[in-house]
Amino acid sequence: MAIGKPTKIKKLWRDKHVSIDTKERIVRSLIFPTVLYGCETWTMTKKMEIKINACEMWIWRKMQRISWMEKKTNENVYRI
Repeated sequence: MAIGKPTKIKKLWRDKHVSIDTKERIVRSLIFPTVLYGCETWTMTKKMEIKINACEMWIWRKMQRISWMEKKTNENVYRI
């Protein structure tokens, strides 16, 4: 499952010595390709698009250690 991949690297998410830039590069090179593997064959529906966007935001928030209780908008999460 797509959500399982980011949770397998918990040490990386929690490490304060690893910069956000490094974490972002790892996400773009390892996690997103795993999540989107085979997407060319998927029938893209509105429901599927919402799920993909939700997964992406979950990954970005997890990477930046932003709790869902902080009430930050998606635009703020992308800017950081």
